[in-house]
Amino acid sequence: MFDWAEYLELAREMVGQGEPSGTNMEARLRCAASRAYYAAFGRARMYLSQVIGVRDIPDTGKVHEFVISRYRENDDRRWKAIGSGLDRL
Repeated sequence: MFDWAEYLELAREMVGQGEPSGTNMEARLRCAASRAYYAAFGRARMYLSQVIGVRDIPDTGKVHEFVISRYRENDDRRWKAIGSGLDRL
């Protein structure tokens, strides 16, 4: 099983490294932000399916909206914060 935390570690490494010649820092930051998003999103989706037992998670591009909505619409403020954080990323 893929460990989504590895994406987050990769994002940290990308931002922490000095800018090598020929590499645009904006591209590095955008790529790191993308990896950080997918690390958070992947863990949030996995939690919904494996811990909570949600079975109707789409396997299409709508999965992002679905996962974010499930967290944002929850009454628990921590869940709402997760959904808002994913949406912001």
